[in-house]
Amino acid sequence: MTDYSQWLASARSELDALDVEGVFERVGVVEHCGDDIATISGLAGIRLSGLVQIGDRGLALALSLSKDVAHCVLLSPGASVVAGMKAIDTREVARVPVGEALLGRVIDPLGRPLDGGDPIKAERFDPMERPAGCDPISFAERS
Repeated sequence: MTDYSQWLASARSELDALDVEGVFERVGVVEHCGDDIATISGLAGIRLSGLVQIGDRGLALALSLSKDVAHCVLLSPGASVVAGMKAIDTREVARVPVGEALLGRVIDPLGRPLDGGDPIKAERFDPMERPAGCDPISFAERS
């Protein structure tokens, strides 16, 4: 029994020394992709306008949700997304930069510059979608 007691004490000290941190991810699978629209299953709980990371190929935006699938538009130009790829719900909604720094600039849907200029220095980032007539500043503070 001494060997067991020593092993148990050693095992407990090793377990206590471990730095364990759990990570919860909502992971889905691309079922179909065509015309820059990906059909993704397994992302229960994703929000409309939610961002989805598809493999290492880029981001997609959830535009249509049903019980079993999310239909997402690809936001990364030239991304070759195919069926079977892993898709992760980032738990973020799409936000766009707001402010005078955008005047005269050309940007993509996420506010990344396409005109070769410096990165946008935005006053704030507001959700891409919000209720009509809603005060943008107070809505941005809530989401």
